[in-house]
Amino acid sequence: MGISTSTNGCLKTAPLLGMPEMWAVRCDASGNALWDRSYLPTLMDFYWAFNLEPTHDGGYLGCGGGGPNDRSAYYYGIVKFDDQGNKLWDQSFGGSALEGKPMRPFTPPPFEPERIRRTADGGFLLVGASMSPVSGTKTVPLIGDEDFWVLKLGPEPPSLRGEFTAEGQFKLCLIGPPEFEHTIQGSADLVTWKDLVTWGPTPAGKEYWTDQEKLAHRFYRAVRR
Repeated sequence: MGISTSTNGCLKTAPLLGMPEMWAVRCDASGNALWDRSYLPTLMDFYWAFNLEPTHDGGYLGCGGGGPNDRSAYYYGIVKFDDQGNKLWDQSFGGSALEGKPMRPFTPPPFEPERIRRTADGGFLLVGASMSPVSGTKTVPLIGDEDFWVLKLGPEPPSLRGEFTAEGQFKLCLIGPPEFEHTIQGSADLVTWKDLVTWGPTPAGKEYWTDQEKLAHRFYRAVRR
């Protein structure tokens, strides 16, 4: 994981999303690239990624900061992607001024870049620097010229994806925090939902399931119990 300003070509196959952007590359045991992806969180035209935190389901959380091209704001940004590089969700946090290490008016900056760590309750702790007063998603007042800002984030929502096995069998894959119980639900009309299977807690953070009544369900979703 790092920062890229390159268009696709040579070793990079992912398109350029921002200037710069977060670029992740997955390699095998011999160092051969399996896939590469570019990421840009909501509200951002550029994104400096500093920290990568693995998750129990085999995916990752990328953490950094960025903002719009006019530099009118600067936010913390996190991106969750799975073991295939597919982005599952992203979030941006910040107030009306500047957050994070880049674009600081001092040299060197007094704080380290943004960092994210998983907590025992399935949530996350996001830390870094802030120059914003109470505004946006910042609810605490500015104490100095630049403060150490800590955000406690709740557990991530469960996600659901379809996968084919080597034998060509289609399975649903539920991905969610291992500390909780999750249920796959099915529906024929997006109005009435039926519980199909429930797991949890699941240490691996990932469960596979095949719907034997798939003709009765056109839609699926994952919910936390």
